[in-house]
Amino acid sequence: MKNNLFVCNTYSDSISIIDLDMFMEADRINLNNSNLDKVGPCNICTYKNKLLVVNKYSNSISIVDMNKGEIENNFFIGMNCNDVKVCGDKAFVVCSDSNKIIKYNIAKEQIEEQISCGEMPYSIDLYKAKQLIITANMNNDSITMANYDRNENIRQIRVGNYPTKALFGIDGNNIFICESNIGSDQCGSISILSSKDLRVLYRISVGNTPVDMCINQNLCFVTNFGDGTVSIVDLNKCIELDRIEIGGMPKGILTYRGNMYVGDSYNNILFCVDLLKKNKKVLKVGREPSGMLLS
Repeated sequence: MKNNLFVCNTYSDSISIIDLDMFMEADRINLNNSNLDKVGPCNICTYKNKLLVVNKYSNSISIVDMNKGEIENNFFIGMNCNDVKVCGDKAFVVCSDSNKIIKYNIAKEQIEEQISCGEMPYSIDLYKAKQLIITANMNNDSITMANYDRNENIRQIRVGNYPTKALFGIDGNNIFICESNIGSDQCGSISILSSKDLRVLYRISVGNTPVDMCINQNLCFVTNFGDGTVSIVDLNKCIELDRIEIGGMPKGILTYRGNMYVGDSYNNILFCVDLLKKNKKVLKVGREPSGMLLS
């Protein structure tokens, strides 16, 4: 499937499949067959040409056939799963209630390791070239970095207030951290941290309560949940170039072919913003759109 965007609708327990060429919802995958307990899909990645969805309310991950639109399997992981990344047959899942990274072998259907991290890990990223993993830990203003293959050299690094996301740069030399400052009148920030000596090199102010970001070459796109905007940050010059009004409560974000896709978790809509012309298209999706994936 080409030019499709998969959007997790957390409150609707579903995945919207968006045809980007037509900018329409081509299909919607229901993840709750019982309609009893909430599932809460909140983030998504790929695993062997399938979707791997992490569910915060059912404390699980789901394997979904994206062509058939069917759930193949569900695995219980741990309490309050928030994000997932995959390397080979290993899924690395952050569980916010237990403050753990769960290393789960999908092929063997078993938990292999539990790696301790900071309080309330909210996101996770891998740098496969160096077998490194990082989490953003909201409740103790830190990120955790470790070698995920050998479960060693675990480092807790102090950063700004209430970090919601941490991403490795393409070359692995820098780590980019979204510091939300949630609950404060102050703006949030994007910090650039050296992965070699773990020093904060730059801190760039953005909007109110930034919660998610994506990086495209030298630009970082940041959703500011608290003021309904998206900040565009130049990572070379370390400045905010622009701030685009979106409205509502923007959360998940991706860029593709000159467009920016932003989920408004309050109004349950997906924005497509032409980054050159600043034109906006709007599409209704499920309730509380959050994590997104291009495939």
